[in-house]
Amino acid sequence: YGPADLKTLSSADFRVLKAIFTWWNGATIGQKFHIGRRGVFIGQDELGNRYYEAKDNRDSYDDRKRRWVIYNGYAEASTVPPSWHGWLHHTVDTPPTEESYTPRLWQKPHRPNLTGTPGAWRAAYVHCTTCVANGTTTFGDYDRPMDALLAVHEQFGNRAVVCENISELNWDKREEWVAQGWKPGDPTPLDPETGERTLATALALYDRWHGRDEGRLRVILGPHAPDFLSKEMLLRVQEEARKRNTLMHLHVAQDPRENNATLQRYGLRAIPFLDSIGLLAPDLIAVHLCFAEPEEVEMVVRSGAPMTCCSNSIGIIDGVVPPAWQFVQLGGTVALGSDQAPGNNSHNVFSEMRATAMYAKIAARSPLPMPAWQVLRMATIDGAKVLGIDDVVGSLEEGKEADIIMLDLTRPPLAPVLLRPARN
Repeated sequence: YGPADLKTLSSADFRVLKAIFTWWNGATIGQKFHIGRRGVFIGQDELGNRYYEAKDNRDSYDDRKRRWVIYNGYAEASTVPPSWHGWLHHTVDTPPTEESYTPRLWQKPHRPNLTGTPGAWRAAYVHCTTCVANGTTTFGDYDRPMDALLAVHEQFGNRAVVCENISELNWDKREEWVAQGWKPGDPTPLDPETGERTLATALALYDRWHGRDEGRLRVILGPHAPDFLSKEMLLRVQEEARKRNTLMHLHVAQDPRENNATLQRYGLRAIPFLDSIGLLAPDLIAVHLCFAEPEEVEMVVRSGAPMTCCSNSIGIIDGVVPPAWQFVQLGGTVALGSDQAPGNNSHNVFSEMRATAMYAKIAARSPLPMPAWQVLRMATIDGAKVLGIDDVVGSLEEGKEADIIMLDLTRPPLAPVLLRPARN
């Protein structure tokens, strides 16, 4: 099929294509054929998911009959109710169809993942509570919907510099991409309509919230990544940011995918591409840089763009050490971030300081890189510089806001205090 053929495809045609090429829409044709040939239908839950058990244990991994679920629609494991979950994982042998099941008090009906919807505000309360409990006074927040998150920041009394994702990536069209021959590793098709919509949302957010409460809440612009926006849209976001004298937050060289996409589109890796169009500049916050070559890191520093380093998250997700030590050695400014709770398991600035100091030493095979005072700067004054608010916070100086925390050095995990540590 080509793009013109999509106009003549019926919904049935799309269902067949999805069943052939995608695994996230219930089950592939191959899966259905195998389960239908090898399995026996056991029952169906209240959400329409269907459950099967193998006729025998010929293809078993552990001498037990294999059990399967074919999801009703999108493949979402959390839609399996507790009664069927136990049977599916061999915790119990009797399926719910053969005995009555009484849910325990703590087992609630399924609710979909609310990330990216107005219902995400409850998670925002947990996020803010965790950060504040671990010593955070100023937040650099990037998410959607930011309106709901800003309402939580306002209620908590946090200082926050935030942005909402601007992107031309439209995952709702992934079946169309597949039908047109797209495969993982190819540059993601861009959707200008989505770019216009998300830019408009971000600008409206700026108008509603920027400068709220005597500047405690500020809004910057958040283009997603060089491979998720066209060159034209990246430059347009830069223009809109400069009209408002605000910053931009951009994922830069976070993933090989990003470099591959800009290479195929423009003949340049992500950082040289950004430099070629004038996007690398002091008003751009370059986030991650974990797949940047040494000469590309130097290019970012020369441009005056600061870096945000998320050591724990990138370590967990990619097993990579971000080049924060090289960046500061070249004279650049680095802030610390926790990135995201799912990819990090916590929001703890002390954990980020420790990880950033330790990973630099491990990568260099030397105890000398990234001394403690350096990561303390990243967590305080340099973080404020990156967010463009170092004239207000980040250090204890006359005329600045008194955003301070008190530490009890007599309690774990800060005790005992070592006056002469073996290594700093």
